[in-house]
Amino acid sequence: MRKAFLVLGIAAGVWTACEQEVTNPLPGIPVPRFVAAAADTSAEERGIDAVPEEDAIFLQWHRDQELSGFQLFRRFEGEKNFGLIALLTARDSSFYDRVPTDIRCYYYLRGLDEEERLGAPSDTVDYMLLAKAFDLQVTAGEPPLFSWSTGLMRPAFYLIRLYEEASGAPVWIGRMAPGYQGTRESTPYNSDGRAVLPRLQSGVLYRWRIDCAGAAARTGSESAWQRFTLY
Repeated sequence: MRKAFLVLGIAAGVWTACEQEVTNPLPGIPVPRFVAAAADTSAEERGIDAVPEEDAIFLQWHRDQELSGFQLFRRFEGEKNFGLIALLTARDSSFYDRVPTDIRCYYYLRGLDEEERLGAPSDTVDYMLLAKAFDLQVTAGEPPLFSWSTGLMRPAFYLIRLYEEASGAPVWIGRMAPGYQGTRESTPYNSDGRAVLPRLQSGVLYRWRIDCAGAAARTGSESAWQRFTLY
């Protein structure tokens, strides 16, 4: 499970800058670098991504000992200007940005030196949240049946992420196409043959969630985690 720290944000709109314009960047100040986003099916979750806790985008970048802080900027698709949304310290390396679904968000960082002088902007990264899957349920059986609900809009595919709670070890990261029949989806355990275990063990606590992945890159959502034990 992703480990991140929620850091102090400030309201958008304090300062805006056109995407192609930078106000007096000073040479010699390191340019911040975002952590590269992992593939949707990767067991390691890093970089820009959705989060399961709420409708928010997770951003992650590399710390730099030569920087004393960062400024984080965002613009929504269709907007001309970026707005400053957060002032961050040198200790910060991640941020949760609560945003609406179905609109692409673009971000860049600028670093500050010890005299609070701004450097040049980082590369721009982007992400669009989709509506989350909800009402996750596990029905006991051999194999167990995993089911969930969605809205009327279907993603390009679903990912089921199943982990052993105590160790955090991945058990099954399965990929499934939507059924396009109503708003309820389901799949038996290990339906794609990618699970680590041939069958789930009784008395073991597991956690799982459903990720919705859009057709475009960096488009998706993550449901809230659910936990269960089979007996």
